[in-house]
Amino acid sequence: MENEESCFLGILKSSVFHLAVWMSLLLSIVLALGILFSGCQAIRDCLCPYVMTDPEIKADSSAGEKYGITFDFINLSGKDVKSIKIAACWNAGSNDGLPDFKECVFEGTVQAGENIPVFIPIDDFEADEVEIENLQIYASEIIYFDGSAWKDEYGRKVL
Repeated sequence: MENEESCFLGILKSSVFHLAVWMSLLLSIVLALGILFSGCQAIRDCLCPYVMTDPEIKADSSAGEKYGITFDFINLSGKDVKSIKIAACWNAGSNDGLPDFKECVFEGTVQAGENIPVFIPIDDFEADEVEIENLQIYASEIIYFDGSAWKDEYGRKVL
């Protein structure tokens, strides 16, 4: 009798364990599918909708030989861009060793999939061209013609 009870309890414990494993697996699948299908917009928001070429500092004859930051902006989104807030960070020749950080807004249409050259005068960043070293730029905000916006305040989403 004791043998039958211990055998029955062993089978019961094994069955409960297997049921728990299957329930856990099923719950994991349901959660993964829920995140996949409900989080599509969140995933899209995390992806970077543009590419910028490496910035250069040079004079532009069309801007009256003003020095500025030049780069190409490629719109990877499926929407037309109305304006781009450009953030720039560089090491200035100051002794404190802290980087300078400035933002300016580029107003201009960039069609979906279009690659355009951008020139931003150094004056827009209130800096002198001789003090800029290790320049890094990114789009901190993109405003689209449909009224939507994409934001990356700290440049974390740049590939």
